[in-house]
Amino acid sequence: MEDGGYNAIMFATIAKIFSSPLRTKIVKFLSAQPGALVAAADVAPIVGASRPKVLSELRSLARMDMVLARSSRTGTAYEWNTEHVLAPEISTFLEDATTPTDDEIADAFKKIIGVTHVVAAGLLADETRSPLDLLIVTRRPKDQGLKLAVKKVEALSAVPIRYAIMELKEYEDRKQAYDRLIRDTLDFKHRVVVGRILGSKN
Repeated sequence: MEDGGYNAIMFATIAKIFSSPLRTKIVKFLSAQPGALVAAADVAPIVGASRPKVLSELRSLARMDMVLARSSRTGTAYEWNTEHVLAPEISTFLEDATTPTDDEIADAFKKIIGVTHVVAAGLLADETRSPLDLLIVTRRPKDQGLKLAVKKVEALSAVPIRYAIMELKEYEDRKQAYDRLIRDTLDFKHRVVVGRILGSKN
């Protein structure tokens, strides 16, 4: 095939992949978790859409070979096709273009009283070795607004967020004791978006 024909096919494929905000969010969800098998019900609450709409988009992406459909005991699961010719470029582009900024993450927590530190790590900091994506330190760990704030960050990033909420003294005690969860979060690449954590390698 001549280059012009190949390019035309690529442009058409890219146009289909990014044909709607919802489809783009689903592509981000899958491309950020290569190797993960997910059902429509897993994706729907993260991207903020109904299960039927998500299922329809997943089936369309499977027809384009961007995702692979796998049969399971509970139904059909879907996986990002890492072998697709566009997969690496799409993953890199979406990671760079759609990761929430520090201001956007901080804004999700700004109205919650008692929050002293918020650390963005893991998927939010392009760091695969971190056990967390968000570490939240607060004087009021039972405030229900904290989980709502995490949901806001999930909606911004279109990926499930691994997070930990710690009361301020608990955090200080665990940090003093070289707690592994905190150490593995702060020793790898991260960003402190609220407050300032002394001794972190940021």
